[in-house]
Amino acid sequence: MNLHPYLPQDRLRALGRGETLPDRTQGSVLFADISGFTSLTETLRATLGPRRGAEELTRQLDAVFATLITAVEVFGGSVIGFAGDAITCWFDETHGPAATRATACALALQQAMTTFAEITLQNGAYATLALYVTVASGPAPRVVVGNPQVHYMDTLAGVTVARSSIAEHLAHKGEVLLDNATVQALGGAVTVREWRTENAERFAVLAQFTDETPPAWSASGSVLAAIDLQDWVHSPVARREQSGYGSFLNEFRPCVAMFVRFLGIDFDAAEAEAKLDAFVRHVQTLTRQYESTLMQLTIGDKGSYLHLNLGNLLNERQDFLAAREYTHQAYALARVLGVQDVIALGALNLADVDIKLGDFTAARSEIHEGLALALRIGLPPRVLQAVRMCASLNHYEGQTERALSLLGLAQRQPAWTDAHQHDAETVLSQWALDPEEVEAGLAKGAALDWDLTIQELLKG
Repeated sequence: MNLHPYLPQDRLRALGRGETLPDRTQGSVLFADISGFTSLTETLRATLGPRRGAEELTRQLDAVFATLITAVEVFGGSVIGFAGDAITCWFDETHGPAATRATACALALQQAMTTFAEITLQNGAYATLALYVTVASGPAPRVVVGNPQVHYMDTLAGVTVARSSIAEHLAHKGEVLLDNATVQALGGAVTVREWRTENAERFAVLAQFTDETPPAWSASGSVLAAIDLQDWVHSPVARREQSGYGSFLNEFRPCVAMFVRFLGIDFDAAEAEAKLDAFVRHVQTLTRQYESTLMQLTIGDKGSYLHLNLGNLLNERQDFLAAREYTHQAYALARVLGVQDVIALGALNLADVDIKLGDFTAARSEIHEGLALALRIGLPPRVLQAVRMCASLNHYEGQTERALSLLGLAQRQPAWTDAHQHDAETVLSQWALDPEEVEAGLAKGAALDWDLTIQELLKG
């Protein structure tokens, strides 16, 4: 069993030497975000189905991330964490000038991605991937939080991390953006093509870098046994690795994902780690009670969030009863955490499952709760989701004309997004109605008054 890949490289080396990493460090954050995986995911799902599509997506992800991680390690960097199809990396000053190594690595990552610029899929279709890379330099708190009996969480925080996230919003495909501190550290070795600004922060678009040779460094330290690393890895993952079935960790399983955003911690303050540790331990305790897993801690410029997974990571059942059980767990956990948006979302997700199970009474109650809460806290996108759910309920109760008019009304609202439209089109395809009937029914939504309709839905 090899648990080494689950830890950041610098943490692994420190543990091998019997040392701890400093909680305050100086260096450079590299953030690399891959563009194109969302469309690739949709293409694979459409052409290969959800299970085979997930398997092929995993194969493609493995190939891309293995290439990128190798480049990061060559330049003495450490991959601290993953967020979707992005990685956050850290280069400290221990192995030489961090800004130099991080910038050289950023260019190497862009070069490596040319291999994946065009991917040929099994059905002959093509997919394109590209990379955005940003580098920010300065101090960063290195935070370790959580209960070791569940698992430690290792992350970076502070203003330097926040700057790298801001720069990511300004980057275009194939570019490398550097914050002002990195440009100053590199001096004459860097040529800037242009400057971009957001929230009073300036970022340089890299045109040329003349010092791309990474300093030599030594990855000294003992090779640790798996038992020495178990506190740093999710226990279900460690058990699966220990049993020799680590290659099956990417199975397609039913679950409910919950994202909990939190504010109020100044990560550059001395007491930040203690506050975050207390919060994470509290959430870990709750997740164990609700048979769920705290998957990820992400800290960024627009707030921080926890990613929780509801459903047993080793569960291979996939049916609506399992989905309802997991959604109930998420709903109950959201109530304990007091996350109002997630409570509303949980109620609507429960309604969606109960509609499919034919429990219309429960679904109606859940829609009312989700709609009322979304209105009270002012969440127009969630209100529209509730209206769409009402339309589904009406259709399966035999009121298809009413269902179509509700969808038509919702589509005319300013808060209606592409995501809402995608959900509506998915629902309409499931109803298998005549296209002319759909068009006529949606058009009748123009005659409905939004406020009056919402009041009618609340009364049920």
